[in-house]
Amino acid sequence: MDYIEHQWLALCDGWGGLLCRDLRLLLLTWLNQDADVQFARKCTYRSMCYVCDDCNYLSRCWSKHVKHPERHDVCMLAVQTDGYNLEGIVNQTEAMCLVALQKTPVWAFCYVRNQTEALCLTAVKQSGWCLHYVDNQTPAVIEAALNQDPPGCRPRERVGSGIRVQPD
Repeated sequence: MDYIEHQWLALCDGWGGLLCRDLRLLLLTWLNQDADVQFARKCTYRSMCYVCDDCNYLSRCWSKHVKHPERHDVCMLAVQTDGYNLEGIVNQTEAMCLVALQKTPVWAFCYVRNQTEALCLTAVKQSGWCLHYVDNQTPAVIEAALNQDPPGCRPRERVGSGIRVQPD
Protein backbone atom coordinates (compact mmCIF):
# COMPACT_ATOMS: atom_id res chain seq x y z
CA MET A 1 0.00 0.00 0.00
CA ASP A 2 1.51 3.33 -0.96
CA TYR A 3 1.60 6.78 0.62
CA ILE A 4 -1.61 7.99 -1.01
CA GLU A 5 -3.58 5.00 0.27
CA HIS A 6 -2.19 5.46 3.81
CA GLN A 7 -3.14 9.14 3.86
CA TRP A 8 -6.64 8.43 2.66
CA LEU A 9 -7.22 5.70 5.24
CA ALA A 10 -5.98 7.99 8.00
CA LEU A 11 -8.39 10.71 6.86
CA CYS A 12 -11.44 8.45 6.52
CA ASP A 13 -10.92 6.20 9.47
CA GLY A 14 -13.72 7.52 11.60
CA TRP A 15 -16.48 8.94 9.41
CA GLY A 16 -18.72 8.15 6.45
CA GLY A 17 -17.68 4.57 5.71
CA LEU A 18 -19.50 3.96 2.38
CA LEU A 19 -19.16 7.48 1.05
CA CYS A 20 -15.54 7.53 2.11
CA ARG A 21 -14.88 4.19 0.38
CA ASP A 22 -16.48 5.40 -2.87
CA LEU A 23 -14.57 8.68 -2.80
CA ARG A 24 -11.34 6.80 -2.08
CA LEU A 25 -11.86 4.52 -5.08
CA LEU A 26 -12.68 7.51 -7.30
CA LEU A 27 -9.57 9.39 -6.11
CA LEU A 28 -7.32 6.36 -6.52
CA THR A 29 -8.64 5.77 -10.04
CA TRP A 30 -7.94 9.40 -10.91
CA LEU A 31 -4.48 9.34 -9.34
CA ASN A 32 -3.52 6.07 -11.02
CA GLN A 33 -4.22 7.72 -14.37
CA ASP A 34 -2.13 10.79 -13.51
CA ALA A 35 0.99 10.98 -15.69
CA ASP A 36 3.26 12.15 -12.85
CA VAL A 37 2.12 9.33 -10.56
CA GLN A 38 2.65 6.76 -13.31
CA PHE A 39 6.14 8.10 -14.00
CA ALA A 40 7.07 8.18 -10.29
CA ARG A 41 6.13 4.51 -9.98
CA LYS A 42 8.51 3.66 -12.86
CA CYS A 43 11.53 5.24 -11.16
CA THR A 44 12.92 2.12 -9.57
CA TYR A 45 16.51 1.28 -8.77
CA ARG A 46 18.63 1.27 -11.91
CA SER A 47 15.80 2.38 -14.23
CA MET A 48 17.56 3.73 -17.29
CA CYS A 49 17.00 7.30 -18.49
CA TYR A 50 17.09 7.56 -22.26
CA VAL A 51 16.22 11.26 -22.39
CA CYS A 52 19.09 12.98 -20.58
CA ASP A 53 22.68 12.92 -21.79
CA ASP A 54 24.25 13.77 -18.43
CA CYS A 55 22.79 10.94 -16.35
CA ASN A 56 22.17 7.24 -16.68
CA TYR A 57 19.44 6.51 -14.16
CA LEU A 58 15.97 7.96 -13.57
CA SER A 59 16.70 8.31 -9.87
CA ARG A 60 19.06 11.16 -10.76
CA CYS A 61 16.74 13.09 -13.04
CA TRP A 62 13.15 11.93 -12.49
CA SER A 63 12.05 15.36 -11.26
CA LYS A 64 12.98 16.88 -14.65
CA HIS A 65 10.56 14.55 -16.44
CA VAL A 66 7.36 15.13 -14.44
CA LYS A 67 5.04 18.09 -14.97
CA HIS A 68 4.76 19.00 -11.29
CA PRO A 69 7.92 17.94 -9.41
CA GLU A 70 6.87 19.95 -6.36
CA ARG A 71 3.75 17.84 -5.70
CA HIS A 72 4.11 16.26 -2.29
CA ASP A 73 2.26 13.06 -3.21
CA VAL A 74 4.40 12.49 -6.32
CA CYS A 75 7.62 13.12 -4.39
CA MET A 76 6.56 10.79 -1.59
CA LEU A 77 5.57 8.10 -4.09
CA ALA A 78 8.91 8.43 -5.92
CA VAL A 79 10.84 8.11 -2.66
CA GLN A 80 8.68 5.18 -1.60
CA THR A 81 9.43 3.49 -4.94
CA ASP A 82 13.18 4.01 -4.54
CA GLY A 83 15.13 5.87 -1.87
CA TYR A 84 17.58 7.15 -4.49
CA ASN A 85 14.80 9.39 -5.83
CA LEU A 86 15.35 11.67 -2.83
CA GLU A 87 18.15 13.29 -4.82
CA GLY A 88 15.71 15.02 -7.18
CA ILE A 89 13.46 16.52 -4.50
CA VAL A 90 14.02 20.19 -3.80
CA ASN A 91 11.61 20.61 -0.87
CA GLN A 92 12.40 17.54 1.20
CA THR A 93 10.32 16.88 4.29
CA GLU A 94 11.43 14.80 7.23
CA ALA A 95 8.74 12.23 6.38
CA MET A 96 10.14 11.87 2.84
CA CYS A 97 13.64 11.40 4.19
CA LEU A 98 12.47 8.76 6.66
CA VAL A 99 10.72 6.80 3.91
CA ALA A 100 13.85 7.02 1.74
CA LEU A 101 16.03 5.86 4.63
CA GLN A 102 13.81 2.81 5.10
CA LYS A 103 14.31 1.86 1.44
CA THR A 104 18.04 2.52 0.99
CA PRO A 105 19.62 3.88 4.19
CA VAL A 106 23.18 4.62 3.09
CA TRP A 107 22.62 6.05 -0.36
CA ALA A 108 19.42 7.90 0.45
CA PHE A 109 21.15 9.61 3.38
CA CYS A 110 23.70 11.07 0.96
CA TYR A 111 20.89 13.19 -0.50
CA VAL A 112 19.29 14.40 2.75
CA ARG A 113 19.64 18.19 2.66
CA ASN A 114 18.52 19.03 6.21
CA GLN A 115 20.29 16.54 8.46
CA THR A 116 18.43 16.72 11.75
CA GLU A 117 19.78 14.69 14.63
CA ALA A 118 16.70 12.45 14.47
CA LEU A 119 17.36 11.66 10.80
CA CYS A 120 21.05 11.06 11.49
CA LEU A 121 20.22 8.68 14.34
CA THR A 122 17.69 6.83 12.19
CA ALA A 123 20.22 6.47 9.39
CA VAL A 124 23.14 5.26 11.49
CA LYS A 125 20.92 2.85 13.42
CA GLN A 126 19.99 1.22 10.12
CA SER A 127 23.53 1.22 8.80
CA GLY A 128 26.65 2.39 10.58
CA TRP A 129 28.13 3.33 7.20
CA CYS A 130 25.84 6.38 7.16
CA LEU A 131 28.15 7.98 9.72
CA HIS A 132 30.47 8.85 6.86
CA TYR A 133 27.82 11.22 5.45
CA VAL A 134 26.74 12.86 8.72
CA ASP A 135 27.81 16.51 8.76
CA ASN A 136 27.34 17.13 12.49
CA GLN A 137 28.61 14.03 14.25
CA THR A 138 27.28 14.35 17.77
CA PRO A 139 28.33 11.86 20.46
CA ALA A 140 24.88 10.22 20.33
CA VAL A 141 25.12 9.70 16.55
CA ILE A 142 28.66 8.32 16.80
CA GLU A 143 27.68 5.95 19.59
CA ALA A 144 24.63 4.70 17.63
CA ALA A 145 26.79 4.10 14.56
CA LEU A 146 29.48 2.28 16.49
CA ASN A 147 26.88 0.09 18.18
CA GLN A 148 25.39 -0.73 14.78
CA ASP A 149 28.52 -1.45 12.77
CA PRO A 150 31.66 -1.21 14.93
CA PRO A 151 34.39 -2.36 12.52
CA GLY A 152 33.45 -0.07 9.65
CA CYS A 153 32.73 3.24 11.32
CA ARG A 154 35.03 5.79 12.78
CA PRO A 155 34.21 9.42 13.50
CA ARG A 156 35.72 11.83 11.04
CA GLU A 157 37.16 15.25 11.52
CA ARG A 158 37.17 17.96 8.94
CA VAL A 159 40.56 19.22 7.83
CA GLY A 160 40.42 22.13 5.43
CA SER A 161 38.24 21.03 2.56
CA GLY A 162 39.03 17.32 3.03
CA ILE A 163 38.01 14.77 5.63
CA ARG A 164 40.40 12.74 7.75
CA VAL A 165 39.37 9.61 9.61
CA GLN A 166 40.31 9.74 13.27
CA PRO A 167 42.66 6.94 14.35
CA ASP A 168 41.49 4.34 16.90
